[in-house]
Amino acid sequence: MRSALRLTQALGATIHIGQSSGSELLARTIQQDGWLGSTMAEVASHSDTIVYVGNSLYAELPRLHSLLGGETKTKRLLHIKSRTNRRSQEGTWLPASDIVECPSLQLYDELTELCESLVARRMPISDVAKQLHEFLAPAINSAWVWQVDEFTSELDLLIVKRLLTIARHLSAEKRCSLLAVDPNPGRVTAEETLRWTTGLSPTATWKAGRWQKEDFRTGYSLDDWRSEFDYILLVRGLISDREFPQLPVDALFTSQLVVPQPQAAGPIQLRRAAEIDLPILTRSVSEGPNKNPSL
Repeated sequence: MRSALRLTQALGATIHIGQSSGSELLARTIQQDGWLGSTMAEVASHSDTIVYVGNSLYAELPRLHSLLGGETKTKRLLHIKSRTNRRSQEGTWLPASDIVECPSLQLYDELTELCESLVARRMPISDVAKQLHEFLAPAINSAWVWQVDEFTSELDLLIVKRLLTIARHLSAEKRCSLLAVDPNPGRVTAEETLRWTTGLSPTATWKAGRWQKEDFRTGYSLDDWRSEFDYILLVRGLISDREFPQLPVDALFTSQLVVPQPQAAGPIQLRRAAEIDLPILTRSVSEGPNKNPSL
């Protein structure tokens, strides 16, 4: 991250710490409806019941189960999953008896029925909602846990809002919390480093010998950046089993060679992060036709 900051200064460029769609969805929910959140430490120390939601927890966060105290045999555990063709998402920490199969498009309906049954104090009709109702009934301190980047669509937004409604209802008499886990701690570290170094976050521009914030760029999408900047370099250190999305960038430096589908004109330069030579890169960008680069 510090090397990226030095490169930004050398080029007189703009640096931006990208946020995932899942993080943005979570922020929207908190702004619109509030939150009943928890921490990993609280779940590990106090929760007696944990409901895992989604397919990517095991692959993206393999140590999460042990960090939450799931291996101590003192917690009641359940995992809601949907069928997937991706082998990396077949794993789970739990035996088959503790897994609930639910298609992703059906999950919102099941959670809605569960919510209505809790309010009406009746047993749900559908099998999935009924199983969740029976599982949560004896819980004193329960937690719903999912991986942030797996829930990114408008339907996922409704699912998260429904989980919040369920948590609020259960918390009227007991304790129910939500834990959305970000699988990329590097994103948090990068944003903190940018804030400590420049006083700005998540975007900073080096101009006239100092770091500056340009408010008009707040909320820019990648398409906006394509028209605003002459050259876009994307640096990614996260190792993930998810395919790289289609991004309109000119060059990509990553810790793993995952070939993207470029939308920008011309071929994308692909290098491993360890192979980056900042002096050479700085010279190649600054000597080119690019007057307004972005990192």
